[in-house]
Amino acid sequence: MSVLKTTPDDGNKGDAAFVARVRQIIELVGGISALARRCQLSRGVIHKYLNGESEPSRPRLIAMAKAAGVSLEWLATGAGAMQEEPLVLPEPDSARQREMVALQVQQALFAKISELQHQIGNVLHHVILGEKEKDERSNDALRAPPPVKPAPPDSDEKRLRPL
Repeated sequence: MSVLKTTPDDGNKGDAAFVARVRQIIELVGGISALARRCQLSRGVIHKYLNGESEPSRPRLIAMAKAAGVSLEWLATGAGAMQEEPLVLPEPDSARQREMVALQVQQALFAKISELQHQIGNVLHHVILGEKEKDERSNDALRAPPPVKPAPPDSDEKRLRPL
């Protein structure tokens, strides 16, 4: 991974320099289609950047830098390193440090498992309550009094009789 340092853009020369940097990231990611897909932009938008017809908004510039794995500052201005130096964590140099790291990972996993168990319990609770409510509604329907129909018109009875 090479680290390219350049100077910031200025004026019209900057437009050509920005286009050159866009061409570099296109090559870096494997073509215009690959960059467009990674940034969730259309190929036409990227062509406008290449032709100098348009400049990306800040969110689009950030998306392009992330997609290509380059420095936002470098892509926007040409200043600084093209690619950020990767963060390398030091290896634990003692058995005690390795144990501490393992313990932290274990605690994080247990916390996540506990959180997931709680979420699963909530889902099951809601499912079970939903099933109980459905059963209660069907039981209520079974216990409902029989429908009532009116007495025939030729009858002397004026009251309603059960079916």
